[in-house]
Amino acid sequence: MLLPVSIEAPQEVDVVAPTPAPPAGRPATGTIEIDIGGSRVRLRGVVDDATVRCVLQSLRGAA
Repeated sequence: MLLPVSIEAPQEVDVVAPTPAPPAGRPATGTIEIDIGGSRVRLRGVVDDATVRCVLQSLRGAA
């Protein structure tokens, strides 16, 4: 299953302190932003390591 992905033009990045992990049994939700190749990839919602791996492999294949 792939999640919607949007690619935006580069912007200035602010450093944000990590948020604490949610209590056990509750899925983590939020946004992951990855600056890669002059673009920003933003993943929203429940994102696990398999989803991030799939997105990065897709981007690598498109380059």
